[in-house]
Amino acid sequence: MDLNDVKIVEQEIKRLQTRINKLKERAREDEYTFFGCKESGAVKRAALDLKMELTRITS
Repeated sequence: MDLNDVKIVEQEIKRLQTRINKLKERAREDEYTFFGCKESGAVKRAALDLKMELTRITS
């Protein structure tokens, strides 16, 4: 692991947090948010991308 890896993980964390915030905003407006809106899909994808980066740097 090096500084570049840490920066990449940090970017992925920020991306995930942004997606989570958008999902929370949508959830305030729509009670069916967690049944397949684009924001919930974006959170799942961002979480998967973060997991992949963490796996890559710990291998």
